[in-house]
Amino acid sequence: MVKVADQLDAKFAIGSAVAVASGLSKAGCDEKLVAFYGDSAFFHSTIPAICNAAYNQSDLLMILLDNSGAASTGNQPSMGTGRDAFGEEALKLSITDIAQACGVKFVRSLKEGISKSEIRKSIREGFEFQGLALVKISMARVVPKILADKS
Repeated sequence: MVKVADQLDAKFAIGSAVAVASGLSKAGCDEKLVAFYGDSAFFHSTIPAICNAAYNQSDLLMILLDNSGAASTGNQPSMGTGRDAFGEEALKLSITDIAQACGVKFVRSLKEGISKSEIRKSIREGFEFQGLALVKISMARVVPKILADKS
């Protein structure tokens, strides 16, 4: 079995994927770079990196896995859900609108349950796009049993 971690060339802090990929792109890396991150990292630390990547005309593909929560820090809902950490109604922010406002020209938003072939097609199109591309893939949020029991 191949572990995803064995396939990664660089692993850094949460939300740093775009900044690192953009820097490598500008430093002369001659391969197309791909940055993976989640919706929570997007809202908490990736937006400035996206602005910087757009400003510097970086050529990279960003793949955002949207599970509507912060699984690594307590499973709070992300700012894209319209709910705060207590489950109360809050402002619902749009990842794709923010990305476009930051200068991302290629944006695809894939709904939960879409076929693997459609996911591959969108990733391929984003990879072939010259410039900054985002493929946002929505997926089910898995609540750890210990948290589910408390609700």
